[in-house]
Amino acid sequence: MRVDSEDRYQTGDEFKQALLEASDTINRQVATGEVTVTPPPADATVAARDIGKTTTGPREASQPSGRGIPWGWIIGGAAIGVVGIVAVAVLLSGLLFNNPAGTAAEPSPTTTQAVVLPEEDTPEPILPTSTETQSPAAVETEAPAEPTATSGPMATPTGGGGLIAFVSTRSGGDPQIFLYDLGSGEISQLTDVNGGACQPSWAPDGRSMVVVVPCAGNQQRYDGSSLFEVKLSDGQLTPLRSSPIGDYDPDWSPVENKIVFTSVRDFDRPQIWVLDLNTGESVNLSNNSQYDFQPHWSPDGSKILFASNRVVNRGKLWVMDADGQSVVELTKTDTRTNIEPVWAPDGDLVLYSQFDGQGGGVPRLMGNYWRDGGPQAGTVEFRISEDSLGMREADISPDGLWIVFSGNSSAANLDIYIMRVNGAELTPLVLDEAANDFDPAWQPLP
Repeated sequence: MRVDSEDRYQTGDEFKQALLEASDTINRQVATGEVTVTPPPADATVAARDIGKTTTGPREASQPSGRGIPWGWIIGGAAIGVVGIVAVAVLLSGLLFNNPAGTAAEPSPTTTQAVVLPEEDTPEPILPTSTETQSPAAVETEAPAEPTATSGPMATPTGGGGLIAFVSTRSGGDPQIFLYDLGSGEISQLTDVNGGACQPSWAPDGRSMVVVVPCAGNQQRYDGSSLFEVKLSDGQLTPLRSSPIGDYDPDWSPVENKIVFTSVRDFDRPQIWVLDLNTGESVNLSNNSQYDFQPHWSPDGSKILFASNRVVNRGKLWVMDADGQSVVELTKTDTRTNIEPVWAPDGDLVLYSQFDGQGGGVPRLMGNYWRDGGPQAGTVEFRISEDSLGMREADISPDGLWIVFSGNSSAANLDIYIMRVNGAELTPLVLDEAANDFDPAWQPLP
């Protein structure tokens, strides 16, 4: 920095050597005791270790011992400053004066010791994967795990979920009404009636059902039986106004507070009747000399599908208006017996049980189409499943995709099965080798 250029350092090495000599002078003074350096306070080490910690209260500031000016700190700071100047000089000598090798000197490697912080005090920060700002609704969440497969099609609620009512002798006495929970697969008993109960048909709200009492077993005709309403909440039976001679085959209207059923109250001849639950009055819709039985409402409540021997001495399927008028034939086969009809929720597909001749052989589950009652109604008969299992008493799920039915691999035992409406995924639902399970009925959607 002198005025005359001759008095200045001519090279970077001269400038560096001068700084090193000055540093040596201070080091000698420290070594001989001419100058003493006071070590940093203990809290300085603690502060370095506690970097990043959250404390529960303010830390007391450490006070240096003694009074007056802390010369040791000042001299120690000066020594550190001189070392820093030397480092700057080395850097400048490489930048201002050409290195003999023509490149900047590489710094010697240094070793640093990382400070390990406790995990509970310093959680690892979550770094964003994108620089874009996302709203809470846009942040993706972890997808739920796939459901674990279980035996049968009941891994998830099927056909709209809910319950399937059925009749069983599994309690050891007379047949009683049981419930199968499609969500959990659990079976519970609903009724415990002397003489038994069977033929459940759900109310539109799914909170109660109409049943037939007494019931000695799975029969086509129940002489001496009557209609009762059963609440789902407590299983208690309430008698409906019906004939003690024999009322059975009940089906609750999906749109009105009415029940259509079969009765033998007039001349011991099965006829189709309808009970208005609001007034308690019953009306004969058949009014003929033939046998009409097993009625079932259309989904809109405007039609009634039923079995009858009106033309030949075996069952065939017919359709009439809700008031008993405009009776038309549906099925066309005269050599087989078609009974136990049920209407699908779409109002077109009709399912029924078919037997050879007048009712012999293994029952088959058949399908047909209403076609709005036009010329093509009942002309497209087809078999739902080619399985050798006997199939009868079908009911269709509220979503129209599943069929529940009673089936038997032997004549001595009936069980409850389920399958797709096209016959696929045939699976046993309720099995009991020591009991008969029949009359399944799918709970309506709430």
